[in-house]
Formats: sequence, structure tokens, C-alpha cells
Amino acid sequence: KQRMAGRCFVVVGLLVCAALAARDTTLRFNSTTHKFKVVQFTDCHYGESLEKDLQTQKVMYTVLEAEWPVDFVWLSGDWLAGYMWHNSGTCAEDTVANCWPTMTKPLIDYNVRWAYVFGNHDDQGDLTKAQMLKLDQTYELSLTGGIDTTTYVLQVLSAANPTDPRVNMWFFDSGDMSCNNIPGYCGVSASQLDWYRYTEKQLVAKHGHLYSTAVQHYPLMEILNLWNWHTTHGYNNDSISCSAYNTGEYSFFQQGDVKSVYFGHDHDCDFIGDYYGVTLAYGRKSGYGNYGSMTHGARIVEFTENDDLSVTMNTWLREETGVKVTEQPEHKANTDDAQYWCCEAEDLPCP
Repeated sequence: KQRMAGRCFVVVGLLVCAALAARDTTLRFNSTTHKFKVVQFTDCHYGESLEKDLQTQKVMYTVLEAEWPVDFVWLSGDWLAGYMWHNSGTCAEDTVANCWPTMTKPLIDYNVRWAYVFGNHDDQGDLTKAQMLKLDQTYELSLTGGIDTTTYVLQVLSAANPTDPRVNMWFFDSGDMSCNNIPGYCGVSASQLDWYRYTEKQLVAKHGHLYSTAVQHYPLMEILNLWNWHTTHGYNNDSISCSAYNTGEYSFFQQGDVKSVYFGHDHDCDFIGDYYGVTLAYGRKSGYGNYGSMTHGARIVEFTENDDLSVTMNTWLREETGVKVTEQPEHKANTDDAQYWCCEAEDLPCP
């Protein structure tokens, strides 16, 4: 059971006690298998109805049970349907803060730690991002970082050399809508990338170059080129709603150590591919809230620390039926189903 200890504070009239005591923030490769397994839950949209919340919880329970042992969970945005605030008969009826016990229950029951990044719907209720961040950080199993929003880095330590990190996990709040006066979905901002470059430089100076991965809600603009002109595996049954404003995030990643980026947002996409040395990957929609026609589930990402201390990555999908999906349809470059702009970018209609 989760221990709640330490100081208390008030969020929208609710007394919340911060779990400050004995929080274990160390992430480490398994000493026997030398693996570190992550489950990516995305677009859960908790709060739309009590029935949908129970269905989404069941998805999470099924995936965690099928993949156990699980070392960590990524929540890549829209964990919460903030827009349901004040809707009667939902956990968000009085305040979206009341949804947290429902949202976190499967993770607490499995005693698995998590990291959360905001999507475009999480803060559409009565709590600001800073308030939600503070609330989530009261949970002992939460390793969600940041101060005003969810931009931070976590490290996974070596099994062979217990004090040495082997993986950097970068987390970014990819924003909401119409940034820099450009219509469409936002992206990781220039100031966030300045922080990333500075922090990465500090980490490289201290630990050397490490395998790095990034987690955010919106797909990068380069996802269009990946789908149009490269080989991918998986489904694109949606209009791709990538960042309308390109701040150079992919270029910074490619020039740095980031080898893979994981995201959600487009509920009927789960494809994955290599874009000039960086893996770009959708998760699988996990929640019953909001739209979606695919079988609910999660993306599994497993890192392996090899004998030479290098790190490799493997990934697959786990569906709510319990089925493990390791092979998906191949999509090759063609112009028949190409998409040339991000959905809603520059006020253009979604393709």
C-alpha cells in the first residue's frame, strides 16, 4: 500500500498530504536479466464516465499482468480528460483532482513507479499544470519531475556498475494549441530545447554518451516524412496531428544521444519506424475515453544492458486481450496515402 507521509497542502479545497518519506527514486537494470522494461500507457482519458474508467483500468491491469515484471510506466499524455470537469456522474464532477485515485489505482496495486507528461487535454479542467504536477508528485510511486510542467530527465542505472547510469529518459510537455501565433498543435519549445541542450551537455561531461530516449504527447513534425518516404510497421488510421511549429527538436535529438522518441495523441495510429537513426514510435491508445477504433493496449519498451555495457532497445505491443503483437504490417514509401501537413496546421483542414 502507498504510504502518505510528510506535509499537507490544499488543492481546490482538498487536503492533500505529500508522500515525502522514503521515496525511492532509483531506477536500475535488473541484476539478473540486465533488462529494464517500460510500459507506455497513452491517451487514457480518465474521467469521461465511471464505466469507461473501469474499462481503462482493466486494460492497465491486463497489460501489467501479462508483462510482469514491469520496471516502470510512462504516461505519455491525456491521462486525464480535463474537459469533463463539472460533468455529473464522473470522477471530475467536483474537481479533476478526485480522478487521481482512479487513475493511479492499477499502478499502485502493482507497486510500479511511473512518470507522467502532460497532453493537450489534461489541464482543461479546474487544475493548472503546476497544480496537477504537485498533486501527482504527492504519490510515493510517482517519479514525475518538473516544477511548473512536465519537462525533466530520469536516469536508469547499470546492473553491472551500480553507480553508473546507462540510459537517459527525457520527458517533455509538448504544449497545447497555437504556439508562437501559428495555428495548429504546439511542440517542444525553444526554451525547453535550450534546457535539454544544456542539461545533456552536463550529463555527457559527467557520464559520457548514453543511450537516450524521449517521451512526449505530440508526434514530431518529422513523423510525416517517416510515413510518406520511409518504411514503417503498424497502422495509420488517423489524420496525423503533429506539431505545426518545428523548433528543431528532431535535429537536436539526432545531433545528441536520443535514439528513440515515443508519443501518443493520434488515437488510431501505432506505427513505428527509423528516421535517419532515430526511432519514432506511436504508443497504442490505452483508454476507453474519447475516440478510437483500435484494440486498446500499450506499447512495451525493453532496454537491455549488454556485456560491453552498451544498451539496445526492443519494443512490441500488448493488447487488452492479452495478445502480444511483435509483427505488424509493413508500409513502404508511396504517394497514394501520403500526408503533407500536420492536422490543423496553419488552419488547413485535417487530411
